[in-house]
Amino acid sequence: MNSLHKIHARSLMRTQVLKLTPNMPIPRALELFEDHRISGAPVVDTSGRVLGVLSSTDVTRAERLGRSATRAESRSLAMRGGDDEDDDELAEEDLLSIEDWGPETSEGPTVGEWMNPEVISVRPDCALPELCRLLVENRIHRLLVMENGELLGIVTTSDVVRCIARA
Repeated sequence: MNSLHKIHARSLMRTQVLKLTPNMPIPRALELFEDHRISGAPVVDTSGRVLGVLSSTDVTRAERLGRSATRAESRSLAMRGGDDEDDDELAEEDLLSIEDWGPETSEGPTVGEWMNPEVISVRPDCALPELCRLLVENRIHRLLVMENGELLGIVTTSDVVRCIARA
């Protein structure tokens, strides 16, 4: 086992995660992405249950397709890794949580309408090579770190690159 197998999601993940609500207007979500220099975030309900992920790619795709209705796709969470074998760092205090926001009202598309309900997530003990494989194979830039249905953190491609660059 090489040293990369000794690095796990728990040591790479950021625990202060920007969370979006499904009724948040898309322009507000994009504003938060820009303010926090990120390109995506999990979407959660009022109890903190993950409903999906919204990324700038989802927004671009929806705009290109002229989508304004909720996706008809099945909503599922995929848990990966564990026991089975963005360029600048964000300060934890700069990230928001759902508790920081008031109720949203919107005319136009919402996060819930454009989010991707298919979430690829990993357990905290998922090793770095598996994290990399999942990011590449699924063509995504973030993995949610979850255990027993609870969102613990997020690992992005920038976190992975930063870790390898420091090694």
